[in-house]
Amino acid sequence: MVLELGYGPGHLQKLLRDAGKLAFGIDASREMSRLARHNLLRERYPSRLIIGYAQFLAFPDGTFDQIVATFPTRYIVEPDTLSEVGRVLKPDGDLVILAGGLPTGKKACQRLSAWLFRLSGQRPQIDEASLLEPFINAGFEAECVTKETLESKLWFILAQKKL
Repeated sequence: MVLELGYGPGHLQKLLRDAGKLAFGIDASREMSRLARHNLLRERYPSRLIIGYAQFLAFPDGTFDQIVATFPTRYIVEPDTLSEVGRVLKPDGDLVILAGGLPTGKKACQRLSAWLFRLSGQRPQIDEASLLEPFINAGFEAECVTKETLESKLWFILAQKKL
């Protein structure tokens, strides 16, 4: 089973379910919840979405094999969040976070996006040591992984619950 923190409009929920995963999600936004439920029901997927906070996960200990989050805000490194994530993960469970991304493609819209990132000062600056510190302090084994595709450069945090 997979839990998505901050499911937004439900795009990853759909992909997880298309891949045959039993996926659940939690998000604090009522608006995103309505949108995600609509998007999933349109695809005839049951809604396994909860409105709530990652700091208070309403699941029993050791429920999930994996917890995922894409472009989360600072809540992801809060001690209460990491404590709850550790609690609801199974032993050796994985936490996978898409922490940042940068468009690198050659299409006009991708070049424009990259330029806007630079202009606005929002170009990701990845300091692996400080990025991993909250996860290590919370008892996870963690590493940063960079993945480059034809259209983007992505930064992931991969953390595993220690036994």
